[in-house]
Amino acid sequence: MNRIILFSSLIIFLLLPTACSHSKKNTGAVAPNTATSDWKNIWLEKDDLAALKKFSAQNGLFIETGLKMKNSYLINEDGCGERYMTLVKDTQTAAEVVWELDKKGKIVNTWHPGTNELADLDGKSTLGRNRIYKIDGTKLYREISYYEDPQDFDNFPPKPQPGTPPAPRKRSPSHLYHLVIDANGSFDVHERDEGFSNADSFKKINCPPLPKAIKSAFAYCIKNVKNKKTYVLQEVCT
Repeated sequence: MNRIILFSSLIIFLLLPTACSHSKKNTGAVAPNTATSDWKNIWLEKDDLAALKKFSAQNGLFIETGLKMKNSYLINEDGCGERYMTLVKDTQTAAEVVWELDKKGKIVNTWHPGTNELADLDGKSTLGRNRIYKIDGTKLYREISYYEDPQDFDNFPPKPQPGTPPAPRKRSPSHLYHLVIDANGSFDVHERDEGFSNADSFKKINCPPLPKAIKSAFAYCIKNVKNKKTYVLQEVCT
């Protein structure tokens, strides 16, 4: 009898590690997302641009999107829809579209730059944050502003409890860079040119017959004053 009890106890003991291991696998626990903490660590480095490039190679970069995804922060909400600042590994999901047309009106390049505002249109310079300032070959150049704390991208923080006055909001420091976006969806970040010394000038023109792929009813056409190439953008929502 004692032998039977001892043998049964031994079997239960041997099965315990397996049971515990199996239990851990079914907890549904998800590894913590380190992107936010890694982003904050960028600004602790002496060379923040090098650190930003390293982060980009591993995690991607923040850019405006029209859809909420993982690591999204709401930056605008109005009749034109919602806009988020989202961590992405390429620009295919970014908001807005810019098309380049050849002389026959066919699409030769397409970008998703996250913004459709130009730095220089019809001779009016509107240099400011988050504007497109150059298109050269397959490369589109724009300015982008990054907060040190990604939570500060969110322009709609939680509302205070009823009867509690909102606390003054203090955002983390922000940094300006130039984002170079390729027509294949890849991007790279560069030091900002303070004077926009190489900014292109664009002029509004009448659109040629547009391809069926360009379905936006709010599309308008521009010509690059320098290289005479034609581009199609979507009107800025107001």
